[in-house]
Amino acid sequence: MTEKVYFIQAPRLDDPRLYDPWMNLALEEYCLRHLDPANTYLLFYVNRPVVVIGRNQNPLQEINAVYTAAKGIPVIRRISGGGAVYHDHGNLNVSIVSPYRREHLHHFGAFTAPVIAVLQRMGVSAAVNARNDIEVRGKKISGTAQFSSGKGILTHGTLLFDADLAALRTALNAPGSPVDSRAVPSVRSPVANVSSMLTGPVPMSAFAAEIRRAMAAHHGGAAPHPLEDRQWRAVAALAREKYHSWDWNVGRSPKFRIRRSGRFGARAFDMVITVEKGRVQAVDGRVGTPDPAAIRLLARSLVGRRYRKDDMAMAFSEGGLDRIFRSASPLAFAELVTPI
Repeated sequence: MTEKVYFIQAPRLDDPRLYDPWMNLALEEYCLRHLDPANTYLLFYVNRPVVVIGRNQNPLQEINAVYTAAKGIPVIRRISGGGAVYHDHGNLNVSIVSPYRREHLHHFGAFTAPVIAVLQRMGVSAAVNARNDIEVRGKKISGTAQFSSGKGILTHGTLLFDADLAALRTALNAPGSPVDSRAVPSVRSPVANVSSMLTGPVPMSAFAAEIRRAMAAHHGGAAPHPLEDRQWRAVAALAREKYHSWDWNVGRSPKFRIRRSGRFGARAFDMVITVEKGRVQAVDGRVGTPDPAAIRLLARSLVGRRYRKDDMAMAFSEGGLDRIFRSASPLAFAELVTPI
């Protein structure tokens, strides 16, 4: 059977799914796992502000949690590896879902070659570095990542066209939180927007159209492929059940140890918390009192709990936190020891 190439048609401009990062990540995975694996599918989308972390990363090491929380910027884990990236309305995302071929693993030419061809036509001299990023004069404008299901390969990348680079740098500027983790850290690089390298103004829509045409031409042409309502419902279910879930976005982080210390009221605390599969495995240190029995009770209440603010607050309440810190708010203390 001859391989066919399709565009996955985006929702209408008035459809709230259009800039929804949970739906867009779910759409990639749905196409990879449920559409005919003999064909290739091209997806193009733009997200509202979001931080997307790699499959094997720990958000505690990748983001400025205070900033993202204050700005309402969600943090979502994708199925592919690689580093953390910031998306907003000035960032174009391109995804290629193709049949599995061993020689295509760790090969990103299907993404990078058409992009570089477009940039060169626009007068931008771009090149691919050793990490398969696209750079212009030492500044990164595009990152890539890949995931294989065994039947298909998802190859996707970002294109910084007119993104808010100040927001990008702040969101990805993780404070020096003392985390000991097996997670894969991001490789930080100086970044730039394509729009800043052009001789005249070009709208994002025109740039996206050029990339779309180049991707189609690289694959010998592509036909539209609208999804049925039942398929969109399946994508929405995947977004809701997986990509909106704390268990995937945070709990999926590799095993780590984090140290939290400071003062709570009139007493000091110094805790080392070990977390695996999103749940507290062990707690060491002192918590405002030299009383070992009180510390053991509090530690026992934490073990097995999810390392998230509401679960930790419940554990502190049940573990007698108010007997250590008089009139203490369990939620306020949980916010100190649980950064995200």
